[in-house]
Amino acid sequence: MEFTRQNVKSFRHDFNNAISELEKQYQCKISLGNIRFSNSELRTKLTANTLTGPIGSAKKQSFRIGENVLVNHGRCLGREFTIIKKNRVNWVLQDSQSLQRVKVSKSLILKK
Repeated sequence: MEFTRQNVKSFRHDFNNAISELEKQYQCKISLGNIRFSNSELRTKLTANTLTGPIGSAKKQSFRIGENVLVNHGRCLGREFTIIKKNRVNWVLQDSQSLQRVKVSKSLILKK
């Protein structure tokens, strides 16, 4: 079998149908990036986002200065922050316990 444009389109459709069961099991959204292919192989990027992370309606949440929030980042998991300043790109947050300040992309900020 060789990969053609039509085969790759079918592969994407079948993959999305097959992966829906894993999305339910692990409570995440799995998406397949652009597919690059040759006659004998295909390559793509697979991304899985947690449903509690910044996807869908979570991006549209509004935050106020002084509000306590969480950050969806490995270094900050389990820590609570207070919003100090809202800039266009990065926001300044202060750790509620250590009073350390960090700059974080607003897409990583979650409601408490």
